[in-house]
Amino acid sequence: MSTNAFIGIRENGSISYIYNHSDGYLEYLGRMLLEHYNSEEKAKALVALGGVSIVKEKLDPAEGTVHSFNVGERQDGVSVFYGRDKNEDWECIKPITIQNTVFDEHQYYNYLYDVEEGRWLFTRNGKDFQKLEEVIADERKVAKDKLYKRLVKEFDQQFGGLENQPLYKALTLEDLQEIAGIIDRRLWLERTITKINNAKNKRKQLETNLMKLWKEKNKFLALDMKIKISNGAKICCSAAGFEKCGFEVVKGDKVLCKLNIIAKRGYDSGFTYFIQMNDEEVEQGVLNGEETAFDSKAIITEILKKEGWAEKIESYISVILEALEERKK
Repeated sequence: MSTNAFIGIRENGSISYIYNHSDGYLEYLGRMLLEHYNSEEKAKALVALGGVSIVKEKLDPAEGTVHSFNVGERQDGVSVFYGRDKNEDWECIKPITIQNTVFDEHQYYNYLYDVEEGRWLFTRNGKDFQKLEEVIADERKVAKDKLYKRLVKEFDQQFGGLENQPLYKALTLEDLQEIAGIIDRRLWLERTITKINNAKNKRKQLETNLMKLWKEKNKFLALDMKIKISNGAKICCSAAGFEKCGFEVVKGDKVLCKLNIIAKRGYDSGFTYFIQMNDEEVEQGVLNGEETAFDSKAIITEILKKEGWAEKIESYISVILEALEERKK
């Protein structure tokens, strides 16, 4: 039995729509419209051809080739229309236009491209429209949850052990290895993407705060600026003219962190940096030696090479910037 649907265009207070005969469900027709007809031009071209048997990736067949309603004469991936490909009476299958913003009649699946919104919408009752991509996402989640729960149930020990479970009997070792491989790859990819995104965010925040610190250094020139932080430590800020900027985090006699950025041989001759962490770990080098303005990218690259340095340095700089904002008030 075919899954029927309506496909329409809404523009200037009216709807023009056509009948779709096959595979009108969201997972097929919904995704097909989003992936291959997701523009005003393409949506209008689709509806303009009238009633359609099935929508495929392409609207038109290759020039000079045979494409008809007959199954053996259809081109792969090309939509099949009742008028163009079967020569049915145009009056019976042409687009229907109504002066309304909702469907007068409707199928269970109704797709509407709204020209003003520039997106596909979906409704089951002809009037309560939702964004098509959101409906599909919700439907896929429901299907995924249902399938996952079924698999969990099949493996549940309440059936009397693995050897008595239908799913366990049906799957070979190779099947299970393939399933496990898919899960492992997906979880690894998810963790990798999260790690990459976290690193990008960390770098961006640190870069922003370093630039702010350099620009704001004149605010604590000649000031004895000490900021108490948790567990008895304090941040001591320092600056010298417009040539040096830095801070030192100390707890008693121990240096927890030290960062200095220095304009060597005058303000216009590049920059050096010096970082110390926990008394013993030291990193130093030359930043953009031929540049005339401070650029934090090089120093951040070095900081990110050391495990845990970025988080600590960024947190200390944030505290300093907050203290400077308080002083402005």
